[in-house]
Amino acid sequence: MMLCSILGVIWPICIMEHDFNKVFDTDNPLWQEVLAIFAENDTYPKKKMRGRALHHKYPRCFSLHDGEPEDNDPDNLISLPPAQHFMVHYYYYTLAKGIYKSKMVLAFRYMMSTNEDSISELLPERARELSETYEKLSAEATQIIADACHNRSAESRKHQSETMKGRKYTEEHRNNISKGRKGIVFSEEHKQHLREASHKRILTPEQRDRMRTGLGRHWKMTEEQRRKNSERQKGRVFSEETRKKMSIAAKKRVHPPMSEATKQKLSAINKGKPGPIMSEAEKAKRSLKYTGKHWKLIDGKRVWIDVN
Repeated sequence: MMLCSILGVIWPICIMEHDFNKVFDTDNPLWQEVLAIFAENDTYPKKKMRGRALHHKYPRCFSLHDGEPEDNDPDNLISLPPAQHFMVHYYYYTLAKGIYKSKMVLAFRYMMSTNEDSISELLPERARELSETYEKLSAEATQIIADACHNRSAESRKHQSETMKGRKYTEEHRNNISKGRKGIVFSEEHKQHLREASHKRILTPEQRDRMRTGLGRHWKMTEEQRRKNSERQKGRVFSEETRKKMSIAAKKRVHPPMSEATKQKLSAINKGKPGPIMSEAEKAKRSLKYTGKHWKLIDGKRVWIDVN
């Protein structure tokens, strides 16, 4: 369902239904190739993502030709990698009927990386070869854009920072940003790039100070947030595997010795705080267990031994 507006004409809320048999030769076996590509990519979020194209199953130019509103409903959208996006446009051009075929020429010509004499005689095997070339060119173009963004001058980054300072977003804008970020799926290659970039990043002492002061100024947990976090953690049960991982990570963790100032702060914070509530049975059990014993550190562990 959607609300469409074209050239000032308000269309009613409706479910767009399209007759693909009218515009494509769906009896042709190539149409099954189109459906297979759609089925393979149906689980991806229906939005623009790096390295993928957002494709309209029922082309927008068909809707405009028939005097209908553009259908941007999620059911009519599909996220496709470059090679499959190329092949879908090839199939669309090949299978389109009558006047609709001419509508597909421009889109397919735009994606062609070579000057073919006649796209009307283009065979599927040749189209698949061109789709691989198109994917390589798309990846190179994406990388060029990414490098250009990464290698901006310090002056450019400073200018952008100054421009963004004090900018306020409306609630609607915030919600749109939130919806746009939800469901993003990163490839393993992208995750590895993020890890490597994070490891290579070196912060200056001034940057660290700004981050510390920024966290203290902007990120203070309210009592309501603390209560919610506490309720969320209550009753949480970790699997045996998770416990082992947590234990290994804790053993590898190295804490520097506490300074006297830190010790005094902790002492002041804990003064006057009630200790853990212990039942009489627990008190008696502990008294019986540790009477006549003292502890010493052996291999970093507290071990109780008899005084005698």
